[in-house]
Amino acid sequence: MKDQEDSTTLFGDRLQQVLDETGMSQSDLARKMKVNQPQINHWTAGRQTPSYHNIVKILRAIPTLDAHWLLTGEHF
Repeated sequence: MKDQEDSTTLFGDRLQQVLDETGMSQSDLARKMKVNQPQINHWTAGRQTPSYHNIVKILRAIPTLDAHWLLTGEHF
């Protein structure tokens, strides 16, 4: 269970990093994805991990985002 929690938190950290680097707010991302802003906050805080469907929406909302990096933290 600890590994899953660490993975969730790291995903959230990476998502927040992207938002910070792009100047996009959680509200901006929520609007682009057509989800509620608190949902984005749950992901960035590491309380939840987005579903596959929502990961696809994140990637569509931020086209320059590297999916592999977002999911694993690794660059090719």
